[in-house]
Amino acid sequence: MFEYFQYDTQGTRLIAKIKSRSFPEEEIYSDFRKLYNRYSIINRQKLGAFFIRETKSMVDKLCDDFERSLR
Repeated sequence: MFEYFQYDTQGTRLIAKIKSRSFPEEEIYSDFRKLYNRYSIINRQKLGAFFIRETKSMVDKLCDDFERSLR
C-alpha cells in the first residue's frame, strides 16, 4: 500500500507535505485517509474484507507508519 502511495499523484503531494513539516497534522491525516479510501476501493478484491475492516479504524496509525517509512 505504501508503495502505491509513493507513485500516486496525490501520494507524492502527501509525501511533499510530510517532508516539508509545515502542514498541520490533521491535513496530512485527511489526505492520507483519502488515499487509503481510494486504495481500498481499487484493491478491494485483493485486500479482502478482513483487511479493510481491521485497518479502517486505524488509518491515523497507518499514516504515522507511512511517515516513519519515509525517513
